[in-house]
Amino acid sequence: MRQVSAAKAVFGICAFVMSVAAARAQAPSAEQIVQQVVNNELKADQSDRTFWMFKDAKKTPERASTKLVIETPHGNVSRLLEVNGKGLTDA
Repeated sequence: MRQVSAAKAVFGICAFVMSVAAARAQAPSAEQIVQQVVNNELKADQSDRTFWMFKDAKKTPERASTKLVIETPHGNVSRLLEVNGKGLTDA
């Protein structure tokens, strides 16, 4: 009975050690993980066809301005909306 229990214990320990060793052998290095992340980001950037619309506010001591910017496939289009907090009048 003791020999069977001892054999089971040794087998269990060996199985545990082998599974830990196998897990370490399969785990990617930090460099591989970083390279994979960079490749995924570059691939996503190449296939991204989204365009944004946003407001661009700039402040200097002399002037504050707000523009509406719309991205297009051919470049950005912008329109001045406000100067010093005041909307533009129709011309």
